[in-house]
Amino acid sequence: MATCVLTNAVAGEQYLSIVIPGRMYKDEYLKRGLHPKMLSRALEDSGTMSSALVPWNTCGAYIYGTLGVSTFAYFPYAFLNLINPLVSLFLIAIKFKIETISEDEIERLQNPENQSLA
Repeated sequence: MATCVLTNAVAGEQYLSIVIPGRMYKDEYLKRGLHPKMLSRALEDSGTMSSALVPWNTCGAYIYGTLGVSTFAYFPYAFLNLINPLVSLFLIAIKFKIETISEDEIERLQNPENQSLA
């Protein structure tokens, strides 16, 4: 999750903060037997939610450009953006709705060329 927030701050683009960590951690999630939905959830909870809180990010710049409200002005009121990653970490800690996958499913996801188109 921290990788997404840092990528938002460094790259300045929300999509990069989702794609780069997603590709970085895809194999690790499979190695640990976690469903790809868990990776998607982590990327959403951190990358998407933190993008509007970075002033030089495209989301923060768009909000400032269209509404004229600086990121620093709405930062204390962005409860969802601030609390959602913390709630996600708490839910992960108590293992709430953590989905795992079988070895067969891991093999299928690691070797997509073996799949038929049907």
